[in-house]
Amino acid sequence: MTFVDESTGRQQTVTVVFPPDADIGERRVSVLTPIGAALIGIAPGASISWKTRTGETRELTVIDVRPPEQVSDTATAVEARASLS
Repeated sequence: MTFVDESTGRQQTVTVVFPPDADIGERRVSVLTPIGAALIGIAPGASISWKTRTGETRELTVIDVRPPEQVSDTATAVEARASLS
């Protein structure tokens, strides 16, 4: 998902993930964080406001939403066989 922070004008792309997969350095945001929860199901063009840990209110506008890339079971099986050769 790509959004723009309205207070800074900065554009960011993140993936919303389950907590064990969260890693802000890799731009993977947990669904259990306030921003992660707010982003679930939001459509392009929509805006949300939230409070940061420091109490600052921020607003962002979603630019683009894409499902995460998934690898099919067939592709995984082919890669596994190739690594055994």
